[in-house]
Amino acid sequence: MARLTFMRSVFLLAVLSIGLFGCSNGGKGMVKGKVTYQNAPVNGYVLNLIWKEKGIATSAPVNEDGSFNLTDQLDAGTYTAFLSPKPPEPPPPGTPLKKTVTSKIPPKYLDAAQSDLKVILKGGTNEIPLELKD
Repeated sequence: MARLTFMRSVFLLAVLSIGLFGCSNGGKGMVKGKVTYQNAPVNGYVLNLIWKEKGIATSAPVNEDGSFNLTDQLDAGTYTAFLSPKPPEPPPPGTPLKKTVTSKIPPKYLDAAQSDLKVILKGGTNEIPLELKD
């Protein structure tokens, strides 16, 4: 009888621990890195990460040197990465518009459904280089 009571106590403690601390799936993480294509930095884009099945998405601008920093705390897991053109900054009134210069990249990286670029995010800070391929 004492053994059965002990087993029930252990089971109850395990259930309470899961309820209090949650099931560990790798926790939350952030990601930073650099986007390159043909060994050159990609710029003029916004990097988007999406985990369609979970309904999670975020984005961050890609800097002139190709670097990005996604500061959102995201669930650990595998995200599809794709790029979208960075909207131009509005010029002061009366200033002629400048053409935005963006790096040339393969079109598949501009579409979430076609991109084969994956980011595997783990808990904590992740530094992930993203090399675009033809």
